Amino acid sequence: MQPVLPIKRSKHIPFYQLIKVTMPVGTSPGPGGTTGMGDIEFFDLVAVTQCWGRWGVGPVFVFPTASSDELGQGKWQAGLAAAAIYTAGKGLQAGAVFQNPISFAGSSMRPSVSALSITPTLT
Repeated sequence: MQPVLPIKRSKHIPFYQLIKVTMPVGTSPGPGGTTGMGDIEFFDLVAVTQCWGRWGVGPVFVFPTASSDELGQGKWQAGLAAAAIYTAGKGLQAGAVFQNPISFAGSSMRPSVSALSITPTLT
C-alpha cells in the first residue's frame, strides 16, 4: 500500500510537496514461510512545476518496522529521493521516481544497505 499525499502551497509552506508512505506486506518463500509487515518507507518531495511537467527532490527514510527478520532489512536508512514527470503531451504522463536510502543504524548482525530504487510510471 502506497498512499500519496499532495500538499498545495500556502502562506506557511511556499512550495508544492508530494509525500508518499509505503507500507509493504510481504511473504517469505519456503515451507515455513512468513507473511507480515515489511519496513515502512517515507519520502517528502518539494515539487517544482515547469512548462513540460514537474520535478522534485527531497529526503527518503526507511524505518525497520518489519514484523519478522525475513521481511525487512533491520536497518534505519536515510537518503535522497528525486522525481520527474513529463505532462506536456496530450493524454500522456511519463516519469520516474529515484530513491537511494543508505543505512546508518540498526542491528549489527545485519548487512549495511545502500539500494537505488527506480520506479517508472506511464499513464
